[in-house]
Amino acid sequence: LMMLNSIFPFLIWRWLQPKIRAKEFISTTKFSLGLTAFPIFYILQSLVIGAVFSRFYTFLYLILSFLLVFISTKTR
Repeated sequence: LMMLNSIFPFLIWRWLQPKIRAKEFISTTKFSLGLTAFPIFYILQSLVIGAVFSRFYTFLYLILSFLLVFISTKTR
């Protein structure tokens, strides 16, 4: 569910991963991508949901998206 919800940031990572030559920078790049691309993408998705539905569903979606990522990273 989290992968489906975050498809574009994961596609960005799949595009960037082969371009990183040094193994030391893989985790740094993953961290910076996770710190920037995922929240921006979730906020943009929430704005689209907010344009269609009420603010309650917008905030619910935003909170559940971050919660899904948190749960996914802690269970791997």
